[in-house]
Amino acid sequence: MNNINKDTRLKAFTLIEISVTILLSFIVIGMLYLALNIISKQVNSKRSKQIDDVALLKMALNQGFFDAAEISQEDIGLLSFRDSLQVRQFEFQDTLIIGVFKENIDTLYAGQYSWQFENLKDCNLIYKLVVEIPARPDTFTIICKKDYSLANRLNHKKISFEY
Repeated sequence: MNNINKDTRLKAFTLIEISVTILLSFIVIGMLYLALNIISKQVNSKRSKQIDDVALLKMALNQGFFDAAEISQEDIGLLSFRDSLQVRQFEFQDTLIIGVFKENIDTLYAGQYSWQFENLKDCNLIYKLVVEIPARPDTFTIICKKDYSLANRLNHKKISFEY
């Protein structure tokens, strides 16, 4: 009654084959983890450098706005920050922002950006500067404002007297 054939075997993996497969899977997963870790460090260092560049640009512009007695546009893309002793200039080119102070010329920012400024009414003094730097995933915005004294505003006001 028992007709079990001793030659038929169940087809299955051996313990050694399963162990080798698991070991190889762990090695591949470990290599992928290391590769992703290296890539994320590179991305983070690039982002960190861009944040540092923006912070230095913001410090330079804020210092210029704070120290200057008057700010005016000399030429297209060239702003002059004057006080009683010195002149600082910031040149806004296509992909560069260059700072000129005394005889030092420094590249303050290199990359894509947009900028605009606003003048006071009735005079050529600049009171607001906005620089926008696109960065993934957001945009850095630097806003600098200058409050002029009444005497300074009256000195630059365009007044005409008619008799």
